[in-house]
Amino acid sequence: MDSTNTIELKIPVHSGIAEIAIPVDASEDELKTISQSILNTLQTLKSLNPDLNLDVNSLFGPAPAPRKAAPAAAEPEGAKASFEISRNNSHEDAAQTAGNFLRDFRESQNADRKSVSEATGIAYSSVFNLEKGKSVPSLETLAKIADAYQSDVKVTFVHRS
Repeated sequence: MDSTNTIELKIPVHSGIAEIAIPVDASEDELKTISQSILNTLQTLKSLNPDLNLDVNSLFGPAPAPRKAAPAAAEPEGAKASFEISRNNSHEDAAQTAGNFLRDFRESQNADRKSVSEATGIAYSSVFNLEKGKSVPSLETLAKIADAYQSDVKVTFVHRS
């Protein structure tokens, strides 16, 4: 490992040393993936060894609150997660509203784009572009994403005066 480009962690364990190398120029998404992997590993260890006195949540602190959705991505009363697009929205506004919702919902589920891509079969670049508001998701795409979250898509037409 090249220590000039990474931060190396060497953790003593009873069978030797566990090593982790984190690139010093890691992006926010990469750091989230690394920390989520560590959290998943600790949770797996806890489930395999129930006698392990380990409070995983106290090690990482409370989960960060998801970012607030853009005002156009309103959440109607009783809905778990939703967004609205009006006939008055431009294509660009609709794409941005959908993208903000998809990003915020993914983050609230502690998922990363790579896992969404793998679970849906949608290319990572397409997931990225959807979240950045570069395109409006089709119903088929929304259904694939919802399925990855073990959810359904509900389409409702609302009469507005």
